[in-house]
Amino acid sequence: MMRPILVLLLVSCGGSDGKGKKRGSTTSSAVDTAGCTKCDRSFDVTDAERLLGAAACRTITGDLTIKPDDSVTDLSALACLESVDGEVVIDADELTDLSGLEALERVGSLTIRANRNLASLSGLDALERVEQTLRIADNPTLGSTSALSALKFVGNTIAIERNLVLADLDGLSTMTLAGWIVIDDNDALAALSGLAGLTIVQGDLTLTNNASLTDLSGLSGVYEVDYNLTVRGNAALSSLAGLSAIETVGWGLQIEDNEALTSLAGLDELEQVGGALSIRGNANLLGVDGMPGLVGVGDSLTVASNARLANIDGLVGLETVGTDLEITANASLTSVDAITSLESVGSDVRITDNASLCQSAAELAAAVVQASGSKVVENNGGDCP
Repeated sequence: MMRPILVLLLVSCGGSDGKGKKRGSTTSSAVDTAGCTKCDRSFDVTDAERLLGAAACRTITGDLTIKPDDSVTDLSALACLESVDGEVVIDADELTDLSGLEALERVGSLTIRANRNLASLSGLDALERVEQTLRIADNPTLGSTSALSALKFVGNTIAIERNLVLADLDGLSTMTLAGWIVIDDNDALAALSGLAGLTIVQGDLTLTNNASLTDLSGLSGVYEVDYNLTVRGNAALSSLAGLSAIETVGWGLQIEDNEALTSLAGLDELEQVGGALSIRGNANLLGVDGMPGLVGVGDSLTVASNARLANIDGLVGLETVGTDLEITANASLTSVDAITSLESVGSDVRITDNASLCQSAAELAAAVVQASGSKVVENNGGDCP
């Protein structure tokens, strides 16, 4: 009588340990009907051969890192891949797009950086979830993010940084909620229309050093920023109109070094800044009339180095400043009478070095303010009536 024979089939996700040895003994895989597998490991892809080592993976439970190598010219070997529990890092000089990742729906984090020939994110069209961080940085030929149109969720940070020719953020319009958002140093970025679906930022919203950005209209749906809102160093930005729905900023609001900005109009609904408010270094800012509803600043208020600012009348509705009030080095400032409406300043008042401001008028205004700390009013050199 023949005895039944039990055959145990072990399937490896392939690849090597970097020393030429196969890693099948440390890999557990479950074969599905399509021939794709779950791979309980990470992949460090340094050439086309190692890329093939991940070809059977439907799910990777570790990380996937694709490094620069002339032999990695496309990602078609990853056609099975649907999810990566850890981080995906794509840093590959010869890729022009991300074709081959059409099945990818979910990753832990995704970093696409320093891909010198990457012109498109095509291939990520099915990606729906990034559990932690999405970072797209230092890709000098990337012109669009439109392939991310299926993306619905990023759990922590979206960072778009130093992409030389990136002109828009189209593809992110299905996002309604985000953690931290950093849009920094993208020279050709002219509009934020791709963020039109966004309503709440649970961390910081940072818009800095985007030389071609002219307005913030793509943020018109955002009504809440829970941490810091920073608008700094955007040389062509002439309007804050896209911020018109924001009612509260949980921590600090920084509007600084925006050379073309002439008005703060656009912050009409803003009522409270939980931390510090800084209006600094905006060379062509003429007034601060765009915040008629602002009643409280939880920390310090600084108005400094705005060369053409003539008055601060737009702050006349402000009732409280939590710590310091500083008005300094505004060369064209002639009146600070708006501060007389303040009910309390939690610490010091400093009105200094405003070349066109009458010293005695500044002293009179400061005298009215109820401040818990010291008052310094000096070096204001304007003519007095």
